Amino acid sequence: MLFLLSCAVSIYPNELRRALAFPPSKARGWWKSRRLDYYTTELAKLKRLHNNGYELLLFVLIQVGGAGLATTFMLVVIGYFYVVHLIAREPFTFISGRTIPVDIAVFLGIWTGSFARVFIMAAQLASYEPRASYMETKIAELTNEREPRKTSTAYPFFNGSLFGFDSSSERWQVAH
Repeated sequence: MLFLLSCAVSIYPNELRRALAFPPSKARGWWKSRRLDYYTTELAKLKRLHNNGYELLLFVLIQVGGAGLATTFMLVVIGYFYVVHLIAREPFTFISGRTIPVDIAVFLGIWTGSFARVFIMAAQLASYEPRASYMETKIAELTNEREPRKTSTAYPFFNGSLFGFDSSSERWQVAH
């Protein structure tokens, strides 16, 4: 395995260097844009659920229903493997005790994650005003931190109008 890795490194050193070299400015910009998207969507969700019992009930049902759907899917897959092993008359590892703790841990993880999202949203709704103002200040900070986009200097004669002539200029109107 190490031999194959060393061969790949020796054959493609420039490509690997280029793939691994990620400019820090791009990483910062990407991170800021992701945080801005996160705060924007969370604030929109918080505003949508605030003082709206119907939306809150839908949110809880979707979270719990998603966990139930994932659990049902996993049980169907395990049942399918159980039936296949019964037909083949081979011992089934899911029920033999070797993977039951893993299955239980996965089921608990699915349900815990679902209920954790519901409880976190309930805690944020309980302290709506401070949380909403915090998110709004974060959004304002992140939008003010954005650097203005640099314009290309590849074509200095082209400033947005056709070949440097402004459409309101006399030369443009006389020519057309």
